[in-house]
Amino acid sequence: MRKKNRKVKWNRIIWITVCWVIVAAVQAAYELAVLIVNGVETHDSRTISVMVFTNMFGGFVAGILGGYMLEKFTIPWFSIFPFGKSLFLLFVFFSLVFLTVVLVLVPFASFLANPKIFEQESFDSLLMKGFNQADLWRQYFFWATVNGFTMIAIFVSEKYGPGVFLKFLQGKYFHPKKEERIFMFLDIRGASRIAERLSEKEYFSFLKNFIDDATDPILATKGEIYQYIGDEIVVSWPIKKGLKKNNCIECFFEIRKVFDELKPDYIKHFNAWPELKAGMHTGEVMVGEMGRVKRDISYSGDVLNTTARIEGECNKYKVDLLISDQLFEKLKRVSKYKFNNLGNILLRGKKQAIGIVSIELNN
Repeated sequence: MRKKNRKVKWNRIIWITVCWVIVAAVQAAYELAVLIVNGVETHDSRTISVMVFTNMFGGFVAGILGGYMLEKFTIPWFSIFPFGKSLFLLFVFFSLVFLTVVLVLVPFASFLANPKIFEQESFDSLLMKGFNQADLWRQYFFWATVNGFTMIAIFVSEKYGPGVFLKFLQGKYFHPKKEERIFMFLDIRGASRIAERLSEKEYFSFLKNFIDDATDPILATKGEIYQYIGDEIVVSWPIKKGLKKNNCIECFFEIRKVFDELKPDYIKHFNAWPELKAGMHTGEVMVGEMGRVKRDISYSGDVLNTTARIEGECNKYKVDLLISDQLFEKLKRVSKYKFNNLGNILLRGKKQAIGIVSIELNN
């Protein structure tokens, strides 16, 4: 549809850099240990210091440069190119980063070991010696492996959402447990009419863009994407994260702000744009791992059904955002929001009435 301005996640680049510096330090320590175990005469303390520092500095440079390239270019490629082509481009980018780091480190390490080295040898000869060393290519394959594991970790995080895979590893939800959470059912108003006007391919592209464009505001407000149901996104927050800075409410208005800005693009390409409506509710749910082949973390409880019913009332009351009174009582009252208590209503399929509140932004 258009070139997307994907925000670079600097926190992830920092984590990559920290991890790679630690790996580089461990690698240097291992190589020194191997020298000692094999009875090889160890170098003087200055040379050892240069070796360790050079490795860690190389990990730092590679982490910053490689992490930025992964975030800015490589990860988006996997969503716009075939998997094989993306892997090839990843290999090319890694090779370029590795060669760049070598160009920096070989002269730098030589200078640290011998400050007068450039009086004795030319810059070109130092580089040629560096590239002709068998150790260089051993380093290449070692860091190619590290880069591969880094990409696996990133893709798993992208697949399950930030922090979810770590919960799998910890076995946090191996046994079902109760949690208090906030849920939001985010829907496109009039999606059926849009689907009728567009071809199947165009409508699929419309939904794909909708989900992509809604993702960053959800993550920025600490939301966890639970499910995609047709044109609907189900978002969840642990109660503390959802209430902090009114993240759950901010999420809806931040998403709407994004689509207000992108309206001309959607109109141009689809002659339609996502007008949003949402319902929110909070309460206790059972959460645990589900499935043997397609393993996932699932939630069950009346909270989800109630949230879906609340979202379904938006058209009736001609509002964009409805929340339950249980959630309303927990929110911080701030002047930027306008609350309108609509009273108790009996939701479809429910025996007990529930209070609902509409929320708008004050001008």
